[in-house]
Amino acid sequence: MKVHFKIEHIPEVEDIVTLDVQSATERKLLGFKKYLAKTNEVTQVYVELGKEYAAQTGKIWRAEINLDSLGKRHHAKAIGDSIQNAIDSVVHDLEAELRKSKTKEQNMFRRGGAAIKSFMQGGGGK
Repeated sequence: MKVHFKIEHIPEVEDIVTLDVQSATERKLLGFKKYLAKTNEVTQVYVELGKEYAAQTGKIWRAEINLDSLGKRHHAKAIGDSIQNAIDSVVHDLEAELRKSKTKEQNMFRRGGAAIKSFMQGGGGK
């Protein structure tokens, strides 16, 4: 899994996003491996961090994650009152999206297998 970080347009954000924040984010993203197919293809993860321009106080930190794997793109975006809260929220949202996608794939596979079994037993299928 390759993780690419991008800090948007604000120089003071680059000072805040230290190696600690990057390593903590990478550690959280490693938990996604259980939702991804086990192939030799390298999964690309793009993390964007920055400030919302319209807001002056409150939830002003933005985090976006794009995850590309096997030709599919998963995207999540979140804002928070601190950069760490925004990262936690976006990781949670992306994990939910990946879980939903994997469950949907498994259900389709099982339905196909059940239809084949029914057809082979002479039931004809749905």
